Amino acid sequence: TEEFTNKTLNASVLKGTFTASGTVTLPPVTLGGNISINGKSFDAGATRVIVNTTGAGEGFRVSSTNAGATGAYVEINHISATPAANDVVGILAFTGNDSVGASTEYALIRWIIVDPTDASEDGKISFYTKLAGVTNTSMTLSESGTLDISGSYQVDGIQVVSNRVVDARCDDVINSGDVTTDDVIDSLRDAMITHGLIAAA
Repeated sequence: TEEFTNKTLNASVLKGTFTASGTVTLPPVTLGGNISINGKSFDAGATRVIVNTTGAGEGFRVSSTNAGATGAYVEINHISATPAANDVVGILAFTGNDSVGASTEYALIRWIIVDPTDASEDGKISFYTKLAGVTNTSMTLSESGTLDISGSYQVDGIQVVSNRVVDARCDDVINSGDVTTDDVIDSLRDAMITHGLIAAA
């Protein structure tokens, strides 16, 4: 067992248990085993922690060996002394190169505070996509569960909606006096029934 203070080690091999206090600056390190941090944290300062991989479809995984009903948990935590409405507490960005090799954010997910008031906190999630070089809000899930879609909403197949409205006006006796108008109304009615938006009278 040796204790080193203000020393520089070159071409050294560490074996057994390595205990450090103060600040330790390491050169590039190749691991031959696992690192156990025992509930401690990595402090990246004002920058970011980067995990690089050369494997296709490889990346970052969190595993839980707990035998209980709840698995692994990933938390994005914004510690602010003055939380306020519209604060972005977390961002998940999907980036890739463009045609000239510039790193580009193609899509984003943002978690946003609506109301930080204790015991009545509200939050929403917004999804962003890029169109013609501009990032736009494509979809927002509000604090009440309302889904706001900025673009078109396309349904393939039958859409099933609970608590459908039964409207007595959606029967086959519609007669506005104009054949074209009646045909349009009939088509709309049939489409709404097909997709489960209303029930036939």
